[in-house]
Amino acid sequence: LYFDMQLERFSGKVAQKVIIEWQDKVLLSRNSFDKNRGAWDLPGGRLNVGEDPMAGAAREVKEELGFDVEITGVALVSTFMHWRVGQEHLLVVYTARPLAEPVMVLDPQEVEEVVWVSKNDLVSYPLFDSYQRALNTHFGVK
Repeated sequence: LYFDMQLERFSGKVAQKVIIEWQDKVLLSRNSFDKNRGAWDLPGGRLNVGEDPMAGAAREVKEELGFDVEITGVALVSTFMHWRVGQEHLLVVYTARPLAEPVMVLDPQEVEEVVWVSKNDLVSYPLFDSYQRALNTHFGVK
């Protein structure tokens, strides 16, 4: 079908997050700049111009946490309105595994704290809705 109407094109940013699993646990982080919001986050960041999306997600993990991951799949693609900047973002949540035993070297400008959480304990950690949906999809929870 053809619609003769002008639609506004998406002009937001691309946010990439990563579900990292290690020894039956998932890594959650708390951003240094979001500490007053109380929610836990997934590692990741913005896609750079001209950057391969999966390479960009792996780069963000390396920059924030100090270890390398292999991107293994996509758990969620969605959009959200970023509360701090009031701009719509395209969200891609990848799944990944560390390439070696993770040794954390946190970037203090970006990450305040991290925690490895079992699937069953995730309910104890407040998450943004999009990240909860991604984890539910990843773990097959309805």
